Amino acid sequence: MKLNYTFNTLVWINKSKAKNGVAPIYVRITIDGKRIEISSGKSVVIEKWSSEGQNVKGNGDEAKTINQYIRLMLGQIEKIHLNISNQNIVPTVYMIKQQLLNKDENVKPKEKTIVEAITYHNLKMKEKVNIGLISKNTLVRYTSNNSSICPSAVLYSASALSILLP
Repeated sequence: MKLNYTFNTLVWINKSKAKNGVAPIYVRITIDGKRIEISSGKSVVIEKWSSEGQNVKGNGDEAKTINQYIRLMLGQIEKIHLNISNQNIVPTVYMIKQQLLNKDENVKPKEKTIVEAITYHNLKMKEKVNIGLISKNTLVRYTSNNSSICPSAVLYSASALSILLP
């Protein structure tokens, strides 16, 4: 299998998110024109940023620390990229981001039953009644629906009734 694709990284500051002359540093990963931007978690004074060098200007401790952090982050991205492509897989920007941020794509969200979802919904509605967003009569209707659905739910298996909640 021949892997033929373009891969680029760019370190830049997001001036649109600047506050008091300090902008966050981002890394952009591009594969075949699809790109994703990841915050480095670092910020720099706009005047101290070198767009050409993709680093902080100067020899101070702060500049050295941030530049070293950027090089480390780019090295991690390159390592992830090579590991994926060595498996004869064309990497995607999302694969690289997931591995860089240590997100496991195989972790499933916790499943809930319909009864648990209805109970959760009614709890949220009760909170809305307490702050005056909905009337008590609306909550009474939701609660009566719960009592008519819950006995029916016992007839089905838990896997047939499972849904995903936020």
